[in-house]
Amino acid sequence: MEQRLRELAPGTLRRGTEWQTLRDEGSQISGVARAQGQTETLRARFLVGADGRRSVVRQLAGVAYPGGTYPDKYLMGDFPDTTAFRQAAVIYLAEGGVVESFPLPGGLRRWVVRTDALLTAAVAADLTALVRQRTGLHLPAQECHMLSAFGVRHHAARRMAKGRVLLIGDAAHEVSPIGGQGMNLGWLDADALAPLLHEATQGSLPVHHFQHYERARQRSARLATRQAELNMLFGRPGHGLARQAREQVLSGLLASPAQTVLARAFSMRWL
Repeated sequence: MEQRLRELAPGTLRRGTEWQTLRDEGSQISGVARAQGQTETLRARFLVGADGRRSVVRQLAGVAYPGGTYPDKYLMGDFPDTTAFRQAAVIYLAEGGVVESFPLPGGLRRWVVRTDALLTAAVAADLTALVRQRTGLHLPAQECHMLSAFGVRHHAARRMAKGRVLLIGDAAHEVSPIGGQGMNLGWLDADALAPLLHEATQGSLPVHHFQHYERARQRSARLATRQAELNMLFGRPGHGLARQAREQVLSGLLASPAQTVLARAFSMRWL
């Protein structure tokens, strides 16, 4: 992408530049930015904030970002794939919590397990022990390529289109990674916004038409948030009758023609 941008618009990509002030003047956006210790005034027809959950653009535009934290915690790591799963993704709904496993390029496989606490001091052996306990599978702890513990949050910007300031990706919404669709939401935001920006820069699209973009993308983000919450619910520890009932329901669904629909719902193919 970076190479293609250089080909299409040489000099456009400027790293290390940060907006410090922002003003929507009606016909354009202006603001002061700092780069390499120097400040300058920048102007643009539109400003798209794609700068993540801590978005400076969103903050300067005065857009609220309400949300919260889920109780769920996870430990994730990448190991050489020693399973017979090949290209299949696998989910174990174990008594101690969910274990997810899916293939990566280069002969690796990622493992994600739900934990009772945020295990920031964990080592690879801790993850492999949890996987073995819940699935019976052995992972080569000494060959771990990546290890990360993380919590789960949800946030949604009150606005995705405020005048000439537009938000996409995590700057606009944050969902649980269970289901893996946070990044796809951002790409789809960009895909929906790109033709509108093209029309607007040609002078054929009123600024208020971005409100349609905002409503549609906020709806997708809300649906993704609810689906991710349902995914997390099924992956939480279960005991006794509640666990048996959950497993019976899932077993029935997975053994029926509904399994395809269930897989599409879990992976949020509707986005």
